Amino acid sequence: MKRLLALLFIALIASCKHSPLQTSLNSPLRDELLQMEADDQTARASVPKNPAEIQALMAVDARHTSRMKEIVDTHGWPSYSIVGKDASSAAWLLVQHADSDPEFQRRILTLIEPLVKSGEVKASNYAYLWDRTHEPQRYGTQGRCVAKGHWEPLEIEAPSQLDTRRTSLGMPTMAEYVKAVSEICPG
Repeated sequence: MKRLLALLFIALIASCKHSPLQTSLNSPLRDELLQMEADDQTARASVPKNPAEIQALMAVDARHTSRMKEIVDTHGWPSYSIVGKDASSAAWLLVQHADSDPEFQRRILTLIEPLVKSGEVKASNYAYLWDRTHEPQRYGTQGRCVAKGHWEPLEIEAPSQLDTRRTSLGMPTMAEYVKAVSEICPG
């Protein structure tokens, strides 16, 4: 009996190595999204100091926005089960930087909202994109440095309910977030 249980356990472990989630990932799309994210971050490695650098950054964003539209039209939203968590987050970052096309950003919000509920998209990614496309914002993710070491959020709807909304998505309280983000505010 012990031997049979051991064999069943080994068979179970072996079947997990080849689970549908792992074998169904779209590896070429995953690789493309991760490369696009790397390109995005390289373009943002330093603050643009002149019109040519600003234009170069805008060109990267335009190229990525165009490609993200093609990807979404072909595959739907690149969720965890399609490309993995890291590439899904990369896709979100590219859309987050698609500020020249807020209509596209709002379209993505409608696509990812049900995926957040099913665990296929990171909830805080939804919050950041929602805030990026709405005034007043709902989750307090968008703001500005107002002094050395001091960040403050842009206008927030129903501020008394903010921490409830944030914690429902697994985000830190607003006080914790302000403290963390304020540390990057230059003098």
